[in-house]
Amino acid sequence: MKVLVTGATSGLGRNAAEWLLAAGHQVHATGRDEAVGRELVALGAKFTPLDLTVPGWNSANN
Repeated sequence: MKVLVTGATSGLGRNAAEWLLAAGHQVHATGRDEAVGRELVALGAKFTPLDLTVPGWNSANN
């Protein structure tokens, strides 16, 4: 199965990406940490660096 995992460079996203790769799925991972992205590539994933942070978003909530 082909799977897109966002937030794959930390936490649940990373665990999900690693589990899916180990289960034989084709994983395209996105995340902010390019060093971790390279680790996922070494495990067989495709990786695209992606930062969806919206500048000033936190201040909009205050």
